[in-house]
Amino acid sequence: MGIKQIADCTGLTKGKDLGYAPGTSVQCTTNDLRGSNSGSVYRIVDEENIDVRYYPSPSIAETWNPDWNVNIKQIADCAGMTKGEDLEMKT
Repeated sequence: MGIKQIADCTGLTKGKDLGYAPGTSVQCTTNDLRGSNSGSVYRIVDEENIDVRYYPSPSIAETWNPDWNVNIKQIADCAGMTKGEDLEMKT
């Protein structure tokens, strides 16, 4: 199944941009939500990709996602995103 080409897009409505699935690990390239650009890793927690939670340690991150550090997505600018409570050990 290949990419379909549309000759004329007149009348089509643009939907919302596709974001990351909840559970995706992300980093902010600029405007890090912890006030540093030190490589903090966050977990996307909502479909709108606005709310993220910080992984305070690798051991906590592993309880949420054993592959939390594989294919971390880079967000160019995290301005406008909300950092919720830091994640705690998932039991």
